[in-house]
Amino acid sequence: MNDRRLRTDMAARVCAAVLCACVAVAFSGCKKDPVELAWTFAGGAPIYSTPAVTKDMLVFGNEDGAVTAIDKNTAVYKWRFNSSMNVIASPKFYRDKFYFGSINYTFYAIDSQGREQWKFATKKPIKSDPVIENGIVYFTSYDGHIYALNGETRETVWVFPPKPEPVPAPAEGAEPPPPAEPPLVVGEFSYSSPVTAGGVLYVGNLDHHLYAVNTADGKLKWKFKTDDGVTSSPAVEDGIVYVGSNDGNIYAIDATTGNKVWAYKTGEWVNSSPRVSDGVVYCGSNDKNLYALDAKTGALKGKFATAGPIVAYPAFFKNYVITAGGQGDGTVYVLDRATLQPIYKFKTAGKIEADPVVDGNMLYVASFDKMLYAFKFNEK
Repeated sequence: MNDRRLRTDMAARVCAAVLCACVAVAFSGCKKDPVELAWTFAGGAPIYSTPAVTKDMLVFGNEDGAVTAIDKNTAVYKWRFNSSMNVIASPKFYRDKFYFGSINYTFYAIDSQGREQWKFATKKPIKSDPVIENGIVYFTSYDGHIYALNGETRETVWVFPPKPEPVPAPAEGAEPPPPAEPPLVVGEFSYSSPVTAGGVLYVGNLDHHLYAVNTADGKLKWKFKTDDGVTSSPAVEDGIVYVGSNDGNIYAIDATTGNKVWAYKTGEWVNSSPRVSDGVVYCGSNDKNLYALDAKTGALKGKFATAGPIVAYPAFFKNYVITAGGQGDGTVYVLDRATLQPIYKFKTAGKIEADPVVDGNMLYVASFDKMLYAFKFNEK
């Protein structure tokens, strides 16, 4: 009898405690984490490709050569296009088509249902993202060329550097023509994705240069030499081009003249791409640090250390900066911009080299663990 009363009394106390807790929550409100995992999608193979975001879809490539489309709100599968080999590039959406290249030496245009519209052959792999402006698609290849194509017709607008044209033999008795200038020889265009600004296309090359090419005619405007390959994708802000190099530097270059404004030395290759927000340049390095630099002077404002090289470029949401760890890390970091301290971390099972993408209050991150992750920002 005493045991029964004891059990009843304890049960009553537990109920009272739960009731008090519920009342406290009701009055104080239930505080959520600033970021939460919304859903995951199994991509079928490791993912390097940064997801493209449209009004209702996410579209991304994978190591098996599949380009997959899913509903961006529910992660429901929509369609798949097979290119046969790894799609590292991020598909770009323009009007009613997705444009992307593959390491199978082919650049594709597919419609919003995943049906091929046209394709264009290069002589070597394509690994970087294209850029589209005024209906013209610009992309690069390891074959040492930048291609400008009409996005609707596939017609070639120009190729940089131009392919040499045959010189006709002089007529009998005529003076031989003056010797032609030697053709411009350019190295391999690798992971550096082109960016356009003010009628100029900027892109890095493994031959240690950043190239500036006029979008109207494909003519060289200038080139900037570093001490190693440039696989970082440039960013242009207020007349300055920011880019990293495998010589370990983050550079600021005058967009008009091609002259160096400043350089900041990190401890390793800079494969990551700089991004600028509120006068601060954020850029990762293979030395496992995210750097925050003054955009005008290059002075260090802060840095954040991860457990692996930072290859993906940073993204922003309000007062947060988002970065991700590469080989040996695989973590998504949401950092407070003022302090560069993490307010949220999520570890995946593989390295992250695809770039984080913010769309509204959603964050999308692809990992080498074959998964695509969606996170929700709870801050209004």
